Amino acid sequence: MKIADKIGRAAKVGGFLIQVGGAGYEVWQNEREARRAQMENERRHSAFVTEIMGHADKIAADARRQLWSIIDPPLDAFLVEVQTAQDQIIGADRSRADAAEELDAIASEADRLLALSSMDQG
Repeated sequence: MKIADKIGRAAKVGGFLIQVGGAGYEVWQNEREARRAQMENERRHSAFVTEIMGHADKIAADARRQLWSIIDPPLDAFLVEVQTAQDQIIGADRSRADAAEELDAIASEADRLLALSSMDQG
């Protein structure tokens, strides 16, 4: 009788432990599935963001290409005009420097001739 009583009590405790263990396993399994679902959602979100960023990069590249095709021709023409004006300014500076050298040479020659004529008169 004592043994039967102990077996009965052990069976009650064992049954309780099995129920607790089963419930714990179910909770663990549910958590694991929820985590798996969360990871899948994060993966899908990441793939979606990557795809959207790819489209955005393509749109930006196309917009840049269109913008430069509009801006480049007039800008190139303007830069040619600026370069031409710069070349003319540099040419004018050289001409002015050459003319200044010639005037200095003429003035020096005039000074030398004046000095010679004043020696001849004196």
